[in-house]
Amino acid sequence: LKKTVNYLCAQMLVWDDTHGNISQSLRALFESSVTRLCAIPVSDHAAIAVFHREVSAEFTRLLDKFGRLASRLKDTEIGLLKAVSANNTVARFLNVTARGQNLPSDVAQFLQTKWLHEMQMLIIKQGVESPFWLRWKKLVETLVKYYQPDMQVGPDGASRNILLHLPDELEKLINESM
Repeated sequence: LKKTVNYLCAQMLVWDDTHGNISQSLRALFESSVTRLCAIPVSDHAAIAVFHREVSAEFTRLLDKFGRLASRLKDTEIGLLKAVSANNTVARFLNVTARGQNLPSDVAQFLQTKWLHEMQMLIIKQGVESPFWLRWKKLVETLVKYYQPDMQVGPDGASRNILLHLPDELEKLINESM
């Protein structure tokens, strides 16, 4: 009996009335356990032993459930922080890269919609130090540099060659990184 009472008291050491549903569930289990224990005759050692096993399993299930909920909450918060950080990183990069540039509206819209999301997902999945993110950055910088309205094609045709191969490089990079 002493072992069971000590066990119930130990379970309530983690109880804190400020944790809402978690606290209410833990308190309700404690109170129902004490009520059930009081109904068992003190001399019925076998019934007390069965009760102890049952109540231990109930507390374990409840605390495991709370642990899983806390883990999910933590993962959700980390995911939200990663998303906000990725959004800020991409927005800063695009702002710095496009500053002072005169992009055609189609290119600007493409970067601000489709690519914004793709680059955010890349950072979330691979990180800002990944080779794919560095390649995406270089490709965006090239895109911004060569898609200027006043861009002149040099006599060697290098600019034209870069512009012709840019869509293929873009498709290749998207397929490799995602």
